[in-house]
Amino acid sequence: MKTVRFYDDIFQAHADREYLAEQGIPAEVMNENTGFVPPITYANPSMRPYIAVPDTFYEQAVELIGPQPVIGDTCPECGSGDIVISLPKKHRWFTRFIMIPLILLGTAGGNLRKVCRCIDCGTEFRI
Repeated sequence: MKTVRFYDDIFQAHADREYLAEQGIPAEVMNENTGFVPPITYANPSMRPYIAVPDTFYEQAVELIGPQPVIGDTCPECGSGDIVISLPKKHRWFTRFIMIPLILLGTAGGNLRKVCRCIDCGTEFRI
C-alpha cells in the first residue's frame, strides 16, 4: 500500500475514496479515527487521515485526485528555507488558553487554519 494524499478533513478523505472506488481503484482511508481530534494534533503528519492504495494503482490514483500539495521551500519575503507550519499569530492565544483545556476535557475546539511561518524573518504566509 502506498500513501496517495494526507487530509486535514476526514470528510474530504472519504469523498476522494468514494471517487476512487467509482473509478475502479481500491482505496482505504487510514487514521480515520483521528479525523475528529482537535486540529492541533495534526502538527504530527502521521496522525492525519490519509488515503492508501495498492502499489499497482498508485499512479492512477495520483492522476485522479492530484498529488499531495507541497509547501513552498522558500519564504516569499527573504528567500530563507527555514519554514515551519504553525497557527496564525492571532490564534496562538486561543491554543494556549482555550484549546489545551478543551483537549484535556476531550472536546473539540473547532478547525483552525494553519499558515507557514519563516523562522528567519517571521513572515506568515498561506500554503
